[in-house]
Amino acid sequence: MLARRLGPPSPSRPDPLVILRAVDAVVLETERLILRHLTMDDLDALAALYADPEVRCYFPEGKLTYDETRDALEWIIEVYYDRHGYGLRATLDRETRARIGRCGRPSPVGRAGPAWT
Repeated sequence: MLARRLGPPSPSRPDPLVILRAVDAVVLETERLILRHLTMDDLDALAALYADPEVRCYFPEGKLTYDETRDALEWIIEVYYDRHGYGLRATLDRETRARIGRCGRPSPVGRAGPAWT
């Protein structure tokens, strides 16, 4: 579980601490973007990005297959969020809610295998 403070207590909100499930957690919103935790619902959009040679040209393992992307996404969710409480984020266009990428700082723990990104 993750928690975030909504600000100081007020009459309408006496407890400003809200508990969030990882899949519900919006990490950051700007005028144009929403950053939130990745979920398995992001697989198709992420697989399209990970299969694009231009997108993946600077990743040592290169582009990934759909199955490799699924394995990587499962690992992100299980290791980053469940064990460490942070990790990579889905990047969405705020106006359209379209998934346009992923961003974030990877966990400092290493991982063997071709799907490490």
